[in-house]
Amino acid sequence: MSEMQNELNRYYEEASIASVKKETRNGCYDYDKMFRSFRCPKKNSCRNACKEAYERSGGDTGFIFSPRMEGVEVSQYYAKRNYKGHRIPRIVVISLSVPMPEPMPPCATEESRSCSLNPHWRGTTTTVRSILAPFIALAPAGDGKDESTKIIEKLFVHVRTGKCCSNVGGTDEEPYELYENCGEYLRKEVSILKPDVIVTQGSSAHDMSEKYVFNVITKRRVEEIDNSDSIAYIVRLREDNRKVYWLRPHFPYGRFYSQNHAGPSIDCESDRGENRGKKRKNLVLYGQDIKKFIDVENQ
Repeated sequence: MSEMQNELNRYYEEASIASVKKETRNGCYDYDKMFRSFRCPKKNSCRNACKEAYERSGGDTGFIFSPRMEGVEVSQYYAKRNYKGHRIPRIVVISLSVPMPEPMPPCATEESRSCSLNPHWRGTTTTVRSILAPFIALAPAGDGKDESTKIIEKLFVHVRTGKCCSNVGGTDEEPYELYENCGEYLRKEVSILKPDVIVTQGSSAHDMSEKYVFNVITKRRVEEIDNSDSIAYIVRLREDNRKVYWLRPHFPYGRFYSQNHAGPSIDCESDRGENRGKKRKNLVLYGQDIKKFIDVENQ
C-alpha cells in the first residue's frame, strides 16, 4: 500500500468519514446497523434531507439511506505517475454520489461486474482513456472483460462529492444539502491525491470543487476547439496553491456534451464503430494540451 493511500485512509479516519463494514440481515443489507456505525457528524442532517426529499417525491417502496460503504483506491500506477514505463498524469475524477442503494448485495462474479458498467462509468473510463491517448497507447477496450478496461480503472482516482446516498426518486442527484455537507471534505481529500488533472462530473461536483477545492485562474484556450465550447480551465488548489488542469464536462450519460453542444459524444467502451475515435477527438486534444501544460509546469 502506497504512502498516499495510507495518508488518505488516515484522513478519512480523522474526519470520521471512513467507510463502514457491509452488514447484512436475512440476505439483505442492514442499512440501519451500518448507519449507526458510521461516525460522520453530519450523517443525521444528510439522512433527514434525503428522507424529506423522498417523502416529497411520493416514494412508496420504503426509504433507504446508505452510509459510505466504499473507499477510494490509489493504485501504484497513479501514485508513481507511471504505467509500463510511460509517464502519465494523475487524474482525479470527482463525481456526485454512489448509485441508489440496493436492498440485496449484488453478485460479486466477474461476469456480473462487467454487466454493471453503466453509462456513467463507461463514459468515465472512456474520458480517461482519451485524455491519456497522448501519453500512452492503450489497446481498444472489449466488452468490459479485457485487461485494457480493468487497467483504465487503475490509472485514475475516483472521488465522490457525496459520501452517502439514498433511494430518493425523481432525480439523478441527491438533495443539495448532502453535497453541501460533504463538500468540505474534498479539499483535503484532493490535496492528498496531488492531481495534475481534475475532471468534475455534474453541477454539484462543479460547485463544491470551486467552493472548497480550488480557485479558477483562467479559462484555457485549446487549439482546434472553439473557445465558446471549451471546458478547460487552469485552477490553483486551495490547500497547497499548486496549479492544476480542470475539465468541466457535462455528466457522462453517454454524451460528453449536450446535443446542441459542438463537441464529441462518448460511446460506451464496447463500441466498435469506425467513428469512435472521431467522437473522442476533443478529449484527445485536451489530453495533448494537458501534456503541454504539465511540461511547462515541470520546467
